[in-house]
Amino acid sequence: MSDKINYSTRTPDFSRSGRFDGSIPASRWLARLAFDLKKGDGKILPEEFLEAVEILLDGDAAMWLDSSKMFRDIIDNRQQATENDVEALKEALKAEFPIRVVERTEGNVQQEIRSFKQFPEEPLLTYYGRAKHLLRRAYGRDEPVQVNTGMVINPLSPLEKMMLSGIVSAFVEGLFDAELRSLAIRRSVMGCGSLLSAYQIVQDIKLGMETEREVEARLAKEREYLDLKALVLREFGRPASTLLAEFNSGSRLNRSEVLEQTEDADMPFRPVPAKNAFQIGTRNMRHGEKSIIGRGEPSVHKSRKVPVSSSMRPPEDTSSLPSNSVSRNPFVNGTRTYRKDKDGQLCIRCVSITIQENV
Repeated sequence: MSDKINYSTRTPDFSRSGRFDGSIPASRWLARLAFDLKKGDGKILPEEFLEAVEILLDGDAAMWLDSSKMFRDIIDNRQQATENDVEALKEALKAEFPIRVVERTEGNVQQEIRSFKQFPEEPLLTYYGRAKHLLRRAYGRDEPVQVNTGMVINPLSPLEKMMLSGIVSAFVEGLFDAELRSLAIRRSVMGCGSLLSAYQIVQDIKLGMETEREVEARLAKEREYLDLKALVLREFGRPASTLLAEFNSGSRLNRSEVLEQTEDADMPFRPVPAKNAFQIGTRNMRHGEKSIIGRGEPSVHKSRKVPVSSSMRPPEDTSSLPSNSVSRNPFVNGTRTYRKDKDGQLCIRCVSITIQENV
């Protein structure tokens, strides 16, 4: 009699694998399931494997499967499933129900519940998986789902409800994001009575926060764009679209040229040509005014009171000017000191420097 097992004569009865509720590592259960399904050629069809998973998953494992839209769709459409779908489901089961090498005592479990927190970079789904494992180690379980008739299958005992409430509270209080934790507490997640429901509510809050941040970032960019357009219009006197069109068309003006055009538009008068720099004149002088040699721009009488900014004056080359000592003007050659109380007011940078006599 051969010791080799004849798989072709076996009909899977799942006596070795049995139901899987997450109380043992998923890798161990998957190995038993593969043994039960293996046939003479050693191949397991994807549809056959997924049908066995649909039948045998129970408790926390069944709740996990129903909470995942992707794997739920794979199970429901198992006739079109591929080997890649099967491998993805296996890896997800192993990650959700991993092997735990270190066994802790009940006292350590209570201490772990009090210090249970989410790691800084830990995904919310992974954090939820750790909370479920902690609940199982504390000899507790999540609130069972209701069937279509409204009846609860295998309801929780008072002790299990108390343990579940403590795990849910630890799950919410241990959230790393302070804003997410605060919003979850305001939504009364700690009293929802189900770890799965708590996870789903927190996940919805997290998605809402991310959407809000995206909207705020987009609105901030729009405000920045409008402020930039207003700044360009204020600095250059033209819309940004006009400047961009000129730049792209080839008529490119640099910033200094644009600013020079803007300043010229704001100046109350323009500089005179260099050939008129030296003039001696008494025209348009009112009674009581004396003429003194001056140099500069056209005469501006005191009555006009036009402010002249030093930044608006054109650059002046003084190297070719005669020395002040050759001037016959006593104020220019230094033989007379100007005194405002006796000499009156001087008109500076006129064609002629005039003295307004005190009357």
